[in-house]
Amino acid sequence: MSQYDEFDDIRGLTSDGDDDEFSFDDIVDDDAAFGYGQEILTEEEIAAANAPGPVEEFVSSMSAQERMFLSLMLFANIAVLGLALLLATNRISF
Repeated sequence: MSQYDEFDDIRGLTSDGDDDEFSFDDIVDDDAAFGYGQEILTEEEIAAANAPGPVEEFVSSMSAQERMFLSLMLFANIAVLGLALLLATNRISF
């Protein structure tokens, strides 16, 4: 008898003696309890939550050329930091 024979009958090992089949009728569907305990927001609170933040306002006020320059500077910054990290960890060498 191998050590894995006990797992041949997984379904039998997990049976708790209750062989009833699953039924969706057993699920309680109470519409009155839906949303219980949830906070209901007013229109002003929803508008305040959807308002643009300071970064979004700053970026949306920039022109297309300014956003492109900013993205190129960010890319160059990440490329230089990545190269420095690779050099510092001796992953590449010159």
